[in-house]
Amino acid sequence: MHIHLNPVGGISGDMFIAAVLDLYPELEKPMMQTRASVNCIENVQVNVVENQDSVLRGKQFKVRYSAKDYHSTSYIQFSKILADAGLEPAHRDISFQILEELAAAESFVHGVAKEDVHLHEVGSPDSIVDIVFAGYLMQQLRGASWSCDALPIGRGRVHTQHGELPLPAPAVAILLEGAPVYDDGRLGERVTPTGAAILKVLNPDFNLGRSSMNLIGTGTGYGTSRIEGLCNVLRLLAFEPIEMGSDFEQISLVEFEVDDQSPEDLSTGLNRLRGVRGVLDVVQIPAIGKKGRMTVHVQVLGEMEYLQDILAACFNETSTLGVRYQTANRVVLRRADLTLSREEDAVPVKIAKRDGGVTAKVESDHLAQVGNYGSRKREKQKFESVVESSAEFRNLLK
Repeated sequence: MHIHLNPVGGISGDMFIAAVLDLYPELEKPMMQTRASVNCIENVQVNVVENQDSVLRGKQFKVRYSAKDYHSTSYIQFSKILADAGLEPAHRDISFQILEELAAAESFVHGVAKEDVHLHEVGSPDSIVDIVFAGYLMQQLRGASWSCDALPIGRGRVHTQHGELPLPAPAVAILLEGAPVYDDGRLGERVTPTGAAILKVLNPDFNLGRSSMNLIGTGTGYGTSRIEGLCNVLRLLAFEPIEMGSDFEQISLVEFEVDDQSPEDLSTGLNRLRGVRGVLDVVQIPAIGKKGRMTVHVQVLGEMEYLQDILAACFNETSTLGVRYQTANRVVLRRADLTLSREEDAVPVKIAKRDGGVTAKVESDHLAQVGNYGSRKREKQKFESVVESSAEFRNLLK
């Protein structure tokens, strides 16, 4: 399962909890039961209510407590609260991870050791509830992969125990390092420290391109603040992969031309480029470029996560002064590598699932070591026929 976060209004701990419970309402009752395991929040009033504005409907997560119960908490105290709580180990571990991310950010912002961090707003009863409940829900969804759209950064100032601070709050800015953000011009806090720490632990993919999947559900969680002209919601989209004999994926397509590098040296450079991590294939095509000169058009297919390494290698191994790149969708058949044993050696074979069954192909590197043309042809036909007619090998790709 895959879950995508769409932070229309932003993200906070209560918005995340509300959105998950709107998507999976069956998790509400067992989540509420975990409150009794944490002494300092067992008497805090917690409600999940239906909410709607003039545009959308969803859920809102509300926490109420008496002002006399408010107290800030140090990192050490908060750690002890979690350690002493009667939570399931996996639940406690994820809650600890959220706390650790918060404490590390506050430690950096204030220039103190993590053990000396004092959590003010984040140490209040409602924040403790948010961390414990979010930890439970994340543990229940531990098998899911996550992705997220760019985050609204917010603008203006926020009132804290340290006085007025600029938005995004300093700890939030630390936690969101590396994440794509944007400013939509609206005032107010859009990402809270707890929301940013939850994102840090989820470690979502911010690459917006997703392969084809079945949309199986949505969840909408409301925040407490009002944003003029915008629904202050976090929306979740749940997906399941499409079951079929081929897989959809996205790859990088890098292209450039070379007209001033000798054929010998270009061959060496492209061979080295093929060995770069993440490169799937390198193709060169003769073409006519500027001034009517013969040129070589180069296409490099690669895995998206290694795009920067691939771009650097294109400049390092060829004389090009510029490259173009884009994201390309591709469909690949499900396949597997086999090794068939025989007395004198082993025969490597690739198999792929097609509508008509399984097709096999003996690796060309192996065939290159086999006698003459007739021998190679017989070797190829023999082993490919064995694989394609065997139910055992067909079942490998079900």
